[in-house]
Amino acid sequence: MNHSSRDLLRDCLESLRHYPYTLGEMEVVVLDNASADGSVEMLENDFVDVVVLAERERRGFGANQNRAVRTCRGDLVFIFNPDAIVHEHTIDRLVSALAWDERVAVAGGPIVNADHTFRQDRPHPFPTPFSPLAKAFGLQRLWPRPRIGKAVIDDGWPSGGACLVERRAFVELGGFDEDFFMYSEDVDLFARLVAQGRLVAWVDDAIVTHPYRDEPAHLAARREAEIVHAELQYMRKHFGRVWVYRMGVIIDAALRVATLSTPWISRFVNQHGKSVSYNLQAQRARLAAAISRQQRPGLRDLAREWNNHRPPGH
Repeated sequence: MNHSSRDLLRDCLESLRHYPYTLGEMEVVVLDNASADGSVEMLENDFVDVVVLAERERRGFGANQNRAVRTCRGDLVFIFNPDAIVHEHTIDRLVSALAWDERVAVAGGPIVNADHTFRQDRPHPFPTPFSPLAKAFGLQRLWPRPRIGKAVIDDGWPSGGACLVERRAFVELGGFDEDFFMYSEDVDLFARLVAQGRLVAWVDDAIVTHPYRDEPAHLAARREAEIVHAELQYMRKHFGRVWVYRMGVIIDAALRVATLSTPWISRFVNQHGKSVSYNLQAQRARLAAAISRQQRPGLRDLAREWNNHRPPGH
């Protein structure tokens, strides 16, 4: 799914041209989420072999991905963000991993930043209501973590922005839950797959580059509000109660704001490819969203505003 990321999308598609799936046929489908930067025109001019689904209204990640998957003809679907790039043999290795065990339905691998530092070096553990508290106080180091290396697991999940999924399993499960506008729909999907006895293949040499991008403060605030809302939605769906998780987010975000606001301490904090200023504004927005009992404006609201006042020609 592409949303006003024309130049990054071009780099993404060029990487797929240079390093395609070589063990069989590959079809590339791009769903454009009513971009306003000429993305569709670029696709039609420069990538005539790509199937383009041009939406006129802006919808969420899950809803758009579900439509794209329904359009695909292959048995396997590589769900891939437009601001990421693949490397040599990335897709081949992911496909091969599905043969490791007949129960494997998903395969993913490490995500790195532009400077080659890891954004994700192992599967994410499935969240629980206590995850933010454990993160705030460093207690997650005491818990078992998903392995690094090649492994078939049922206790972790790869990035939803770069993962290979068995299409039949995806469709039978109903795809992404479209009640999630953006964020947490991937962990929800993988949790449902695992609950049905399916497994995840972690492929440590199937690397994808997906750098973070700094955003304007108002957009970062909306994004963090959407993330918090999606996390609480996931907790409500899978655990019923959200107050423990909400309190954990408040404590974790407050501690991070205090740390990042202290220059001599912030220098020693791993920024995961982001600037200190970006992380600080993001954590402030995350704290505000967790404290507020009313849902703060997020990306869903931004899309709704655009749909209600679409520019001429859209």
